[in-house]
Amino acid sequence: MVSKQSLHLFFNSFVTKNLNGLFVNLTYLGDGIVVLCAVLVFAFINFRLFIVSALSYGLSSGIVQLLKNTLFETAVRPTHFFGALTPPIKLNLVPGIEMHGLNSFPSGHTASAFSIFFTLALLSQNKWVKIILFFVALFVGLSRVYLSQHFFEDIYGGAIIGVFFSVIIFYIFYFAPFSGRFNKLDTSVLKLIFSDKK
Repeated sequence: MVSKQSLHLFFNSFVTKNLNGLFVNLTYLGDGIVVLCAVLVFAFINFRLFIVSALSYGLSSGIVQLLKNTLFETAVRPTHFFGALTPPIKLNLVPGIEMHGLNSFPSGHTASAFSIFFTLALLSQNKWVKIILFFVALFVGLSRVYLSQHFFEDIYGGAIIGVFFSVIIFYIFYFAPFSGRFNKLDTSVLKLIFSDKK
């Protein structure tokens, strides 16, 4: 119903100095190194959570990179897209952010954020925690649009990939008929350390 051009320009109109810091920090929550650190921390909490989150993130990232470098290798990012128009349209950009030109679809940061935060939401028993986790992942995606690194369709695609693999892996390890065999993974590094001392 809305072109990616007009939708991006709508989001771009909200770029202000007051919001720049917020969205720059939010986008780091989908960065590969940050997500990997979070996954490693999960090993100290619960091995099954560690494996589920690692698989969800790994598969999501793998598919994203495969799509970026094959089917959508020439998909241009917003600055490249709007800069090539006649006349070119100048976007509101956040100072200090390195802009990219290609490999726009799908958004890797968004896929990473949804793969991790959606997994945590599935595990949580608290509905408000689920809602908060969803909105954290959503705003990581929106931060990519805010920073003009992606179009909205890019983060939509990334979110679908992240959620898809989270649900599949979560089902295999927690609800599949054979998931009971993974109960022995419900321990952690800390438990193993303290049990050895005993």
